[in-house]
Amino acid sequence: MNRRSAARRGAALLIALVCLVLLTVIGGALLRLVLLERKLLDSRERLCQSRWLVEAGLERAAARLAAEPDYQGETWTLPAAEIGGPEPGVVNIQVVTAPERPAWRKIVVQADYPRDGRRRARTSKQIEVEAQPSGEAR
Repeated sequence: MNRRSAARRGAALLIALVCLVLLTVIGGALLRLVLLERKLLDSRERLCQSRWLVEAGLERAAARLAAEPDYQGETWTLPAAEIGGPEPGVVNIQVVTAPERPAWRKIVVQADYPRDGRRRARTSKQIEVEAQPSGEAR
């Protein structure tokens, strides 16, 4: 074997090694990108679920207030199976009367999904509704 052919084989091996390193680096970067994208998707899913829960809480509060004029609110815990998700959620509902507008009720709703944990998404919303006098049908 002569020196020239050994040098060519060495150069070919070095080029193959450099290509392998580059492919590994690119593959690692793509994997990291996919993992970050998955994390973002999970975060958006939790936020979307908490928004749906807050809307459901507002509807629940309005319905309960129509049926029970003295309704003050509640903590509504939803099992995972009931909301179609992998984890349970919780909705806190408060109904208050504003001193300056006694004929109106402020409904304040806060939804957490999942119910606990550091990955929790929290959404809050409030609305004001006119209170229904006792005995009057809507």
